[in-house]
This record gives sequence, C-alpha cells and structure tokens, in this order.
Amino acid sequence: LVNQTLMMQMAERMGLEISDSQLDQTLANMAKEQGGTIADLRRTIEASGESFQAYREEIRKEITTQQVTRANVDRRIYVSDQEIDNLLKIMDSQGQNAEEYDIGHILIDIPSGASADDVSSAKTRADKVIELLQDGQEFKRIAISSSSGSKALEGGQLGWMGINEMPSLFAEAVKGKKKDAIIGPLRSGAGFHIIKVQDVRGRQVV
Repeated sequence: LVNQTLMMQMAERMGLEISDSQLDQTLANMAKEQGGTIADLRRTIEASGESFQAYREEIRKEITTQQVTRANVDRRIYVSDQEIDNLLKIMDSQGQNAEEYDIGHILIDIPSGASADDVSSAKTRADKVIELLQDGQEFKRIAISSSSGSKALEGGQLGWMGINEMPSLFAEAVKGKKKDAIIGPLRSGAGFHIIKVQDVRGRQVV
C-alpha cells in the first residue's frame, strides 16, 4: 500500500494520467480474456459484493503503477539529480511567492503501446487544439470535446493551485506565466498536455 501511494505521487509529478478510454480498453481486454464483455465483468464483480466503480479505480491505479515502473526502467533512473534540483528550486521560489494560478488542462492521450504514427497523430491533434485556443475558441468547450483528462467533463478546470501543488511537469512550465498564457503541448507518459493560465492571483513577497 505504501509503495502504491509513492507510485501514485510519482505519477502525479510526472503528469501521468490514465484516461477513461485507456481504462475501458484495459477492462474490455480483461473481460475478453475471460470470454465475456465488460457487462459480464461488471456482473461478476458486483455479484461478489464489490462496487464496480471502486474496482475500476483499483485497476486504474494498477495501470498507473505499471506505467510509472516502465517509465523509470526506460529512463534507467527513478528521479535524476536535475529533477530534484528543479523541484527544490520551485518549492523554494513558492516559499517567496504568494502567487496562485487558475489552471485549465487538456490531455490528448497516447494509448499504451502506441506506434510512432499514433504519437504523431496525437501531437497533430494537440497542435490543432493550441491553434484553436490561440484563435480565441472557448477553452471549456474544447476540453469537453477533445480532452481525455479526468476533469474533461468539467471543462478541464483544475482550479486554483500554487506552484508546489502542481505536477512538476506543469509547475516548471507555468511558473511566472501571465493570465491567458497557453502552454504546451507538454509530453508525458500519458500523452500531450495543454495548459491555459486562466487567471493569476497573489503578489510577490518582498
């Protein structure tokens, strides 16, 4: 349990997120291996007295843990000295800075085991989203229609966050940005992230 908690914290820091579509595909594959459908799997889970929603979230955590482990093996390190230094700098600056950012987030996901063409296609979609935003399209509308993030149906609204509350991938990109800044696409294990700084509040502490 402790190890899983640490893995989930690392996933957040990496900006790694398992979308509902990725989760549904995994569940469909699991059900198929048992000769059934997701509906059959759901009936089996609920017959055992367990909530299917709780089961889904446990599977999401397992997939996240696997992807964090795979990412770390691919990189051959867990956290580099440079990443630690960057995080410490961000945390130190946050101690001197009362600024908070109202963040909007869109995730263009990359399926597990994606090919180079899949990644290229996702990047093209992410670039198109940024183009639409820069042309003045409404962020919430685009998030609802295009994002695979957990807050997609809420218009991609992450709300007010201090720098040290964000995943480090976001924090390094957002720090110092002004209202209406559009950031991205930022690549993580989950896909391409697009961030909008919808507002900034607080002041520099002298």
